[in-house]
Amino acid sequence: SVGSCSGVWDLPEMVEERSQPQRGGSWRSQKKMLRDSFANGLKNIGWQFQNTRGRKGPSAATVLFTSLDLYGCNFISQDDLQWLDAWVPTEWLGAEADAEEWAIMKALLTRTEGHPLRAWRKRLDKDDSNSISWAEFRQAFQELGFNGNIAGAWRYADADMSGTISLKEYDPASAELLSSFKDWAESNFGSVQQAFTTLDVDGSGSISLSELKRACQKRCWSGDIQLLFRCLDVDEASKKKSIS
Repeated sequence: SVGSCSGVWDLPEMVEERSQPQRGGSWRSQKKMLRDSFANGLKNIGWQFQNTRGRKGPSAATVLFTSLDLYGCNFISQDDLQWLDAWVPTEWLGAEADAEEWAIMKALLTRTEGHPLRAWRKRLDKDDSNSISWAEFRQAFQELGFNGNIAGAWRYADADMSGTISLKEYDPASAELLSSFKDWAESNFGSVQQAFTTLDVDGSGSISLSELKRACQKRCWSGDIQLLFRCLDVDEASKKKSIS
């Protein structure tokens, strides 16, 4: 163990790499390292990064170098490694994907709200952005009093490691239900917004279950109307069951 990221710079293997000709044998520097020299140095000190998801793409050394090369000059200095020492990574970056914990947490959401889609709208995606951030995810389970491995569950649920979780990643069946209704609305009315305006026959600014049922049955939407309505109606402040 070196003790710090900046300490890597002074390891004999890295010093040796900087002593060798870089850039095709035309350049040497003890203050800067080019990408290939940096990658060779990391290899020589035994640094390995195992991509457990099996994704293809740039090597870990290349990704690390590009992240440190702030101005895109194709070299880094010890200052860049000192910056890395000061960086505090978000909690989930250091966690192992935990499928079992995610199953427990998702079951908790479903048990609390009655359905994964209702839990998504009421507990997770409160800003209706159609995706959730780590902060939203963590807050939702903290509010539920859950003290388990939230970071590990996030790593598992964020299947593409994009830093956000989509409804499809969270619950494919719920995503399929909404997608089916959206396709139906666009096919019959031009857009979801226009569908709402048309279905709101009394101009109240909301749609009742009976109004939604009549329209869906008349225009042959085969999805679960009651389930859709129950999951979209998350306004508990209103005593009237409706969506708006």
